[in-house]
Amino acid sequence: MRENRIIMKEALLFLFTSTTLFLNFHSVNGQDLWGHLTTSDSPLAIEKLETYNARDNLQWYGVLRPSGKGNDLNLLMFDSDDQLSTYAIVERDKLGRAKRIKNFDANRDLVNYTIIKYDWNDRIKSRSFYDRHNRVRLTIIYFYDKYGNVERTEWSHKNQRIFRYSESEYAPTGKCLKTKWFHPNGDLSAFFEYNYNEKGKLVRKNMYKSDGSLWNYYIYEYQ
Repeated sequence: MRENRIIMKEALLFLFTSTTLFLNFHSVNGQDLWGHLTTSDSPLAIEKLETYNARDNLQWYGVLRPSGKGNDLNLLMFDSDDQLSTYAIVERDKLGRAKRIKNFDANRDLVNYTIIKYDWNDRIKSRSFYDRHNRVRLTIIYFYDKYGNVERTEWSHKNQRIFRYSESEYAPTGKCLKTKWFHPNGDLSAFFEYNYNEKGKLVRKNMYKSDGSLWNYYIYEYQ
């Protein structure tokens, strides 16, 4: 175990997930990775993010790197054999906020992209996911409590019918402790629990099935 890895062996918490994640929790692309990164207080300080299944098998890992073009970022995703699987370009505005995420396959072909909008309080208002043909496939709307924490999200397909919503619980310090996903009828579909180190940085996020069994988990390494 490397010394710089903290393993206690990711919507505020923003879930920048794409349609593939909705269908398969073990898939990954740039939107997925960015979402898990931004669960942390300091995504730009993250050196590496690893995803494991319940049997402790590495599924994929991602790294965040400057693109060399303005303040854009590159997200690189690798499989468990260290082969590049997908990558994304995160386009940021002058305030450093992600405004569009373009996801590419290993052959550099565009797969899909996300448009991110903000409210007048500089909070994420919505994320809309588009396919390569510029057709909207999914939208996530964010709702905040009086402290500025994301307390609920609503997920809808292109027909605007909600197919999932989430609710989050916070500690008095503002750290998110748990996020629950629900079906439209109110049945629990999955939930996340978050672990922080002594400096208050997120170091592990566990994802559980509705029956409480571990689905997978995420390990965060910082620079």
